[in-house]
Amino acid sequence: MAKAKDLKDYYVNLLADTLSANEQMLERVEQLEKIATNAKLRDMLGKTQQRMPQHNDKLREILYRHEGKVAKEHCKGMEGIAAEAKEHAIKLKTDDDNVRDAAIIHAMQQMSHYGIAGYGTAAAFADAIGEAEDARMLRRDLKEIFGADDYLTPIAESGVNEAAAEAVGA
Repeated sequence: MAKAKDLKDYYVNLLADTLSANEQMLERVEQLEKIATNAKLRDMLGKTQQRMPQHNDKLREILYRHEGKVAKEHCKGMEGIAAEAKEHAIKLKTDDDNVRDAAIIHAMQQMSHYGIAGYGTAAAFADAIGEAEDARMLRRDLKEIFGADDYLTPIAESGVNEAAAEAVGA
């Protein structure tokens, strides 16, 4: 169990947890990209893989600046969400590529929303403790995460979900 004597300690713990969540998510995104069939979805997953290491580097930079090291943390929340992504998308037994793509979108949105909560809270804590540069860095990455999430909904609503639903009752 993490200890925190004040909000700054809790903030640093949250950053370490967010870094762990990102590392776990990146592993799943790599697996999801391999099985995605929708071109826009595959492209988005590839771009996510390219951006996440940069996000992780920023988290490491902030952690190092505050702690002089990057403490190892294991995010149990993302562990569960990543396990769900594996079970419900990667291991999904279906012959319908559209159903699998819909499951991938669902998994990505769950993982992204977890990241949005972590980054948003960390940015708010950074503001509260007077770490304006941290808040700026975190909000820049948060904007990218929101953008990725916003990109997924139209993919689902303008094609994948409808195509997956065509087989219903067939």
